[in-house]
Amino acid sequence: MMSTSTIKKNDFNQSIVNDLKSDNKTKIKNAFKKITNKGKPSIIQPLIDLYCQHDADTHVKNEIKAVFSQFKTSKALPILIDNLSHKENSVKELMLYSIWSSNLDATDYIPQIISCACNGDFMVALEALTLIENLEGPFNEQDLIESMITLNEYLTNQTDDKKDLINSMLETIKAFEEQIQI
Repeated sequence: MMSTSTIKKNDFNQSIVNDLKSDNKTKIKNAFKKITNKGKPSIIQPLIDLYCQHDADTHVKNEIKAVFSQFKTSKALPILIDNLSHKENSVKELMLYSIWSSNLDATDYIPQIISCACNGDFMVALEALTLIENLEGPFNEQDLIESMITLNEYLTNQTDDKKDLINSMLETIKAFEEQIQI
């Protein structure tokens, strides 16, 4: 049985979600004021959905980016990682930026980050490189090997503007792998 405080918390979160989905800009602005920097998992996906709306204005997108840069809970990480496979490059970029700027430990998700970089545009690859370069480990050797394979396949088949970024990721992953071998 749920406690009264849990029910009130769920109602409060649902109220914020409903306000974020509103067409009323005042309601959206007020919802942002209610959101704390704790990154409640129930709020994250509605924020991503709002970010994707074509009519979402720059102010709203900047507010969402500000919220996403301040997550202080590791509970946000799985949702951010799940959205690395989103079809929109702007969402992939936001997820990577959020993980990095919130200082969330994505060490266990290197293959997903690498895959996102290879499947995204230049800015996605740049955000992924920034995130990868700032990982501290400890690293899982199988994840590193899988990532090197993905990066090598990409480099073999592509000649686009992000090839240098992908190559830098490969060098960073190789350096991580060498740390394990020592």
